[in-house]
Amino acid sequence: MNGEVIKFWIEEYLQAKTIQTHNNFFVRFENTVSGIKIYDCMIKMVKKMKEDNELDYRMFHALYEHKSIMVKRVEELMNQGLISSDEVLVSEAEEMEKISDICRMMVLKYNILPRDDMLEELERNLLELKDKEIIFLTKLRDKL
Repeated sequence: MNGEVIKFWIEEYLQAKTIQTHNNFFVRFENTVSGIKIYDCMIKMVKKMKEDNELDYRMFHALYEHKSIMVKRVEELMNQGLISSDEVLVSEAEEMEKISDICRMMVLKYNILPRDDMLEELERNLLELKDKEIIFLTKLRDKL
């Protein structure tokens, strides 16, 4: 693993630069969103879904999987010696995983029993997750 490459991709994610400049093999990029901006896009979709009374679970599951993998990545970075042991950082990654899991479970529940207050809570959770991720990734980048 190369710490400088990891730092580069963290910075790209935080700046929400489109991946088009680095990789355009399979995806058309006219209407894509990258990096940290994904949360804003998800919130817009939640607001739009209020009209439809149904949320697409897939993006919330993908978000959860991303956070789950981040926990494992942090642990592996420590195992490889690229960052010093930091239980606070692991705990922050696990907290983001937990919040993303709550979000995906809320979506499943909403699709069975739609209530507007659930959508408002989902939006709050997404904003909280975005803020936590910015702090977490900044710390991780600085440790590399």
